[in-house]
Amino acid sequence: MGSTPIQDLRAGTSKSAYLATPKPIEWDRFAAFNYSTEGHADDYADLDLAHYLNTIDTGTLSINKLVKDRIGTKYTDSDVTREKWPVYDSLVYETTHKGNLYALSAGEWYVIEQIYTRQIESDIKQIPASGLKLPAANPNEVENDYNKRVSATMKDIALLDRGNKRVTGANAPIECCDLLTLSGQLVHVKRKTRSSTLSHLFSQGVASAEALFWDDRYRKEIVSLLTSHPAHAALLAAPTFNAASFEVVYAVITKRTATWPASLPFLSQLNLANAARILRRMSYKVSLLRIDVP
Repeated sequence: MGSTPIQDLRAGTSKSAYLATPKPIEWDRFAAFNYSTEGHADDYADLDLAHYLNTIDTGTLSINKLVKDRIGTKYTDSDVTREKWPVYDSLVYETTHKGNLYALSAGEWYVIEQIYTRQIESDIKQIPASGLKLPAANPNEVENDYNKRVSATMKDIALLDRGNKRVTGANAPIECCDLLTLSGQLVHVKRKTRSSTLSHLFSQGVASAEALFWDDRYRKEIVSLLTSHPAHAALLAAPTFNAASFEVVYAVITKRTATWPASLPFLSQLNLANAARILRRMSYKVSLLRIDVP
């Protein structure tokens, strides 16, 4: 095989390595991540490979150390670190060898033939750019503040950020979207900081779209959040839900020069392609939107 994750992480040369949760977590109750290398003392809002590497001497890095070191999770109802798993299980890494792509994810290695990577790249190119026009983000403006500002200045947009409601039979509430337009665009906004964050964005869009599609009670609860936006509420209040009338918009805050989504690591591209495929099967339209940031 080509270069190894240990070689690249020691040298700091890998652009396709990042950390991601190896299994779903309860994002609605999530508070912070931490690392055993700091005694689980410091909290982080996101999983970031750089954070972990800054806590160790990279010269001592090995597979055994990645397995031994742990990532912990805290939830809002307690200061105690609960779930813990090996850093190795969170490491996502890609390398090429003899025309094939090799990917490490959730502790397992996968070989991906070139013909498949080309197919996914082609699928990504088929996802259109959204016609929605949103203002540029301010430097260092977090997603929540951006969403509030946009909804306050654009009267045809309703704010649903943090509008989490529980789906029938589900363990955790699901956020419908960040912004809802009068045209039926369900806008999910993320700042492009880490591939793991974007992968969560793609799956979040699918989860909420499925909830709207299948669960009448969920739709009614979302409608209850829109009392100050009756026209927006009417979009979701129809007796029969028509997914074809809605568009799931993945909006990413990133610099104008960024080549997104082509710059995403393959596994993130795969998550996006799969999300688009699932959404289209339900008759949703799906699109991508880049929100410029200086």
